[in-house]
Amino acid sequence: MPSTDGARVTGNIIKNSGQFGIQVLGQSSNNLIAGNLIRNSGSFDLYWDQTGTGNVWQRNFCQTSSPPGLC
Repeated sequence: MPSTDGARVTGNIIKNSGQFGIQVLGQSSNNLIAGNLIRNSGSFDLYWDQTGTGNVWQRNFCQTSSPPGLC
């Protein structure tokens, strides 16, 4: 899976998504995920596969995340 580096995912409202609200996968690094409102996703509102480095998760409002603590 290709990685995404240096992305800013901010200020989104995501409701009732099929599997994940926002996910960071495949060695993606140095991304900012901040100020998002995510609710009622199928598996997790926020998901990170714990690969890559330098990803920042701030002020996200959600119910579920994997790993725990991203909300």
